[in-house]
Amino acid sequence: LAGVPPFAGDSDEESFALTLKGQYDKRPLSDISAPAKDLCAKMLTYSAKKRITAEAALLHPWMTGNTASDKVLHVQENLRAWRARMRFKKAIIATVATTRLHAIMRRAAARPDVVLVNEV
Repeated sequence: LAGVPPFAGDSDEESFALTLKGQYDKRPLSDISAPAKDLCAKMLTYSAKKRITAEAALLHPWMTGNTASDKVLHVQENLRAWRARMRFKKAIIATVATTRLHAIMRRAAARPDVVLVNEV
């Protein structure tokens, strides 16, 4: 509803940890209606026994359209910004990995006495 994943961390590991803990950032949901927040909270409940069922979610007042607001949520803009941040982070990780690999290769080239495992 907000255009950002509920368990979005700064890394895949952090996102996974947040998912396992059932912790999510409620700030992106600040612009949505109270019934929409209620449905999100019920769907993101950590305990499966306490979590809303699919059938109950479909009958929720927000899903039936009785309580939806006309407020513009800017979901597309939020999703585009989040995806851009993720692409940027992946580019940084790739750059760091490439830089480290080049450093390893330079060190290996400077020491011809060291035999690489695959060369034996």
